[in-house]
Amino acid sequence: MGIWGIILVVVLVMSAVMIVFGLSFNFAGPKRINFIMGYRTPMSMKNLETWKFGNIYAGRLMWISGIILLIGSLAALFAIMNSSTTVIRNVGIAIIVIHAVMIFGTIILSEIALRKNFDSEGNRKT
Repeated sequence: MGIWGIILVVVLVMSAVMIVFGLSFNFAGPKRINFIMGYRTPMSMKNLETWKFGNIYAGRLMWISGIILLIGSLAALFAIMNSSTTVIRNVGIAIIVIHAVMIFGTIILSEIALRKNFDSEGNRKT
C-alpha cells in the first residue's frame, strides 16, 4: 500500500468516526451527563437541558460534516490517484488538515449555539 492508500485509509477512518459519533450523539446520545461519552464541555455539562442540546447540535454538525468531508475527500483522492508522490502527499496533508479544522469547527459552532440559547448558568434564554 503506497502513500495514496494510506491517505485513503486515514480519510475513511476520520470520516467514519465523525459520522458514527455524530449519529450517535444526535440520535442516541448519552441520556445522563457523564465524563466518558458525549459532547463534553463546561457549557454543555451545566445541566441536562444544555447536555441534550449540545449533544444533538454537535452530533448533527459532526455527521453532516463527516459525509461532506468523505465525499469531497474521496473525489479529491481519486482525482489525483495517478499523480506523483509529492502531489498525493500534499493533497493528503491538505485533506487531513481540513478534517481537523472541521472537527474543531464543530466544537466552536456548538459552543456558539449553546451560548446563544443558554445563559452562563445554563438557563434557557427567552
